[in-house]
Amino acid sequence: MIETLGWQENAGSLKTPTLDLSRFSEEESQIIRLFRDSGAMHVDDLAWKSQLSMSKLASLLLNLEFQGLIKSLPGKVYGLA
Repeated sequence: MIETLGWQENAGSLKTPTLDLSRFSEEESQIIRLFRDSGAMHVDDLAWKSQLSMSKLASLLLNLEFQGLIKSLPGKVYGLA
């Protein structure tokens, strides 16, 4: 599963997964970077920061959630899985 999702282990003493963003669209990568930089956030904040329409953002979030990369939290908040 780690290989399928593009996660790799760093060589340090703590093994932290790193995600290869090259296999995602520019918009998907943008969303993932926003979550990495800011943590979980409300869908309205995500739409504002990404400058994506709500319909486009909803589609991208659903796709990323199906891939197991993000999770939906209570109150229309999303974050990395």
